[in-house]
Amino acid sequence: MRFIKLLLGILSAVSSVIVLIIFAISITFFLIFTNLQDAYSSEIDGKIKTINRDFNIIYNDWNRGGFNKYESIFRRDNENAFSTCVATRCGGSLIEQYNSIVSNLQKATGEKQGIFGKQFSWEEYQNYKKIYFDQKKSTTKAIKNTNRFLNSFEKNFLTITSLCKEIDNKKKSNEEIEKKINLKYSFCNKLFIDTKENLNLIQKEFSNFRLLLNYSLNENHNNKLKKSSQLLMSYNETVLDILDKSIKNVNLQNKKINNLIAQKKYKDKLNNQSMVFNIKLLDNINNYKDIILDKSTDDPTIDFYYEKFDKLKVSKFQYEFNAKNKNNFFNKYYLYTYKLINKKNSFEPIVGILAEGSSIFKNFETCRAAENQVLKEYSEQKSINKNQSFNVVDIKNQNYFFNLRTSCYEKIFSTKYTLVFRVEIENIQFNNYNGLLNLMNPEINKQINLKNNNKIKF
Repeated sequence: MRFIKLLLGILSAVSSVIVLIIFAISITFFLIFTNLQDAYSSEIDGKIKTINRDFNIIYNDWNRGGFNKYESIFRRDNENAFSTCVATRCGGSLIEQYNSIVSNLQKATGEKQGIFGKQFSWEEYQNYKKIYFDQKKSTTKAIKNTNRFLNSFEKNFLTITSLCKEIDNKKKSNEEIEKKINLKYSFCNKLFIDTKENLNLIQKEFSNFRLLLNYSLNENHNNKLKKSSQLLMSYNETVLDILDKSIKNVNLQNKKINNLIAQKKYKDKLNNQSMVFNIKLLDNINNYKDIILDKSTDDPTIDFYYEKFDKLKVSKFQYEFNAKNKNNFFNKYYLYTYKLINKKNSFEPIVGILAEGSSIFKNFETCRAAENQVLKEYSEQKSINKNQSFNVVDIKNQNYFFNLRTSCYEKIFSTKYTLVFRVEIENIQFNNYNGLLNLMNPEINKQINLKNNNKIKF
């Protein structure tokens, strides 16, 4: 027996050490992730500020019309003048306007300048016009897109950073919760690494785009600018799309983690409520043999089970026990159980616990003061008040209603008062009587269900 107790003690100690190790690993992982995230956030913030600064220079210049240097060549009145003079002979002010257009086109295209320089056909003029407005269109699209990207990125990155750091698992973690938290950390860590690399691509392409903004009326330059604009917009949209999906993903992960934490918190609350004087309600009495002092029958036959289940005999027993958590208000402690009679190896659940301070209070006032102090302490520890119903879950996750009752009364032939503290299952008739029967002996419940469901065939 001593060996078994020693073995159990060692196993308990080992379990505690394992839990502490898991907790320490989780804390270490959290600290490493937090430091990495802060480092990546700082780098990402620096890159975005650089891109923003360079972009604002371009954006302001673009807004002031700084990229419209060839606009006048293809203005409507110049186009009409060029069309007239290239088709027929023209003179006066019109020929001066035409010569000015040709001179500007020669400069813009890098062709030979002057009177003997390159002369342009109507088709060439239209082609250069198309190239110019293609470049202008590509530039406008890329600038508007990048402006939207920078505004959205700042907001979305703040959101994802906050979601990745969002965690509230203080004293509520278990292995399943830690696993999900660590998966979230891994996802966020990879996201920050990818975001940093994607911003490098954007920064590089933006530098290329910036150089190409010095328009040149040739097809090769036009194609390069188009390609750069498209790449820049593609990178911008990809990063925003990844951030948007990541926000939804991490938000969903946080909800799942918080649900698990809430479930564990509720389970811990139920476990806490079900423990009284280190005794677990609905546990098997056989687990407490070492503290039992005496046994007696409290009720030989529970009428409800006897009448409802065809004279099924369930008795209620009272056990006096030696409480580990004793205090000055009580001098006797009792357990109450239900037991199926004439059934071997039946489970005998604890359905009530009573503590009694028998004839130790001089008057009603001192007894009531003690009662109030007991209720206050119990409420603080268990969040349960006098006459309040609360849930207790058995080993099969079945719910039952229990109730807390206290009272002070004067015993016969005594001038002193007794304080009674009782936690017990509520009226079984209006409670989970099938669950309790299944807990005591599953086979009995199956037999009863089979009998009730037995159909008459013709």
